[in-house]
Amino acid sequence: MPEASVIVRARDEAATIERTLKSLRSQTVDPEIIVVDSGSRDGTLEIARRYCDRLIQIRPDEFTYGRALNIGARAASAPVHFALSAHCWPERDDWIERS
Repeated sequence: MPEASVIVRARDEAATIERTLKSLRSQTVDPEIIVVDSGSRDGTLEIARRYCDRLIQIRPDEFTYGRALNIGARAASAPVHFALSAHCWPERDDWIERS
């Protein structure tokens, strides 16, 4: 079981999600990465599939920030959860470890 799960909310973030997911994969603690996507049409899904452990798709009309996080949290298997938007990334490789 992973020590931490990171829930990444996304929609049409092809320009930034790869950097976000690569930065999570380079953490000193290997996290479970769950992407919750709400209707991307720009290549976000293809990029996410390369890096995440689980990709959950919801309809755009079902999206709220809280609902996306709750859906990701229900799917997460680690006891600790982190939340990120797909256009954000940790500045340090030990972000999860230090948290």
